[in-house]
Amino acid sequence: MRRRALLAAVAGSVTLAGCLRETDTTTDPLTTPGGVDQAPTSSPAKPQNTPTAIQQTADGVTATFRVVDSHAPTEEDVNATFDGQHVTVTGSMDPAHCNEPTLESVGYTVDAGRLTLVVGEYSPYDETATVECGNASYDFRCVVTVAEGQPRVVEVAYETPGSDDRVFTVDRE
Repeated sequence: MRRRALLAAVAGSVTLAGCLRETDTTTDPLTTPGGVDQAPTSSPAKPQNTPTAIQQTADGVTATFRVVDSHAPTEEDVNATFDGQHVTVTGSMDPAHCNEPTLESVGYTVDAGRLTLVVGEYSPYDETATVECGNASYDFRCVVTVAEGQPRVVEVAYETPGSDDRVFTVDRE
């Protein structure tokens, strides 16, 4: 009996390690005004349908979103740095189950100077896959460029099914 309990514990640890993996940054590093922000690194293979980077475009705004790291659960947060018409938004999200963050939408209101991002979640696994995961937080980076004006406020909404949505607001200082 003890051997079964030990095998079950070891199998659970191995499965958890598979969820806590670093996202591959070798194929499409994000660039910011002034150059590449991060040196490419290698990481373990990822599931087939995991996006490398997500690009969203709306009237007058373009955003490139990428998950940059995964780690043990931490407090969810959002930060933003403003550089003229460019805004870099970074954050940490703790999605449910084995899901990962994804950029659902981006919007910009020129008159109000308000940039809005909606970060949702998706499953990187085929819907028929049986996967056991532990909790993990994911860090993301989103580089946004607006066509006119300068954003003064960034509002980021985390929309996660089955739990309360969270909204973070960062003002230009």
